[in-house]
Amino acid sequence: MPVAHAAQEVSAAVFEKLKPAQDALKARDFKGALTNANAALGVAKTPYEREIALKIKLSAAHSLRSWPDVIEAGEALVKSPGIGGAERTNLQRMLGTVYVQTRQYDKAVENMRAAMQASGGGTAQDHLVMYSIYVARNDCPNSLASLDR
Repeated sequence: MPVAHAAQEVSAAVFEKLKPAQDALKARDFKGALTNANAALGVAKTPYEREIALKIKLSAAHSLRSWPDVIEAGEALVKSPGIGGAERTNLQRMLGTVYVQTRQYDKAVENMRAAMQASGGGTAQDHLVMYSIYVARNDCPNSLASLDR
């Protein structure tokens, strides 16, 4: 269960970095958004401040297809106390597909299984993603089993 943040405020030091990151993201300057989000992470003190900066980083990195940055931000958000429920499940699904892009199939399976378990067995799309992971790993028995569900 996610932990509610007592005071959802950010310090002036973090705001100085977050505001340009948000503005850059809105302007579709994804490199600028990523740079400023990383700067905000460097001064963030609270879990809430980190979550805001990580979400901007995730969005900018995904738009840039910077998979290492996507993985770093996504994994940190999944572990964050303020992230839970459907938001965590969607992050795990996204990480599953990104790990396929980087050919880290074991991590892809781990994240997809966690998302599927959290969502009561997964969607048809989840099973297709699992199928593609198993095919990429040359794992015929599991690829066929994933289609049976």
